[in-house]
Amino acid sequence: MINRSIQTQEDTYIMGRLLFANNAGTTLASGIAAGAATLDVGDATEFPVIAAGSGDYFYTTIVGNSGVEVLKVTGKSGSTFTVTRGEDGTSPLAFDAGERVELRNNAAMFRDLQLDSIVDNGTSTAITIDASENVGFTNQN
Repeated sequence: MINRSIQTQEDTYIMGRLLFANNAGTTLASGIAAGAATLDVGDATEFPVIAAGSGDYFYTTIVGNSGVEVLKVTGKSGSTFTVTRGEDGTSPLAFDAGERVELRNNAAMFRDLQLDSIVDNGTSTAITIDASENVGFTNQN
């Protein structure tokens, strides 16, 4: 998880954390229309927990007969995901029950992780992530 904040002279704004899970995948419990803002999955236990009001999120990909769509999951309650559709240059599509829902690497995720030029009080900070899922920050003075 990466926690980001933006600091101004007056306030600090905490942005949500990008959440991860290894090999999270399931299927749609029921079909969804292209305009749906929520979706139900068969088993959500492998996906990250999103605390209510936290601003945390993760990306998921639906793969089906109609194509592939990347979604930003901004809420998770039981097996229901609250989503922003058509992320990362994809278009919202209709999907059928039983089609795959997976937490995959995608360009949007890596753009969100691109924190190599965070400026805090005039100093640049670089982020590193290693295979053991440890995250480190290095002051680049």
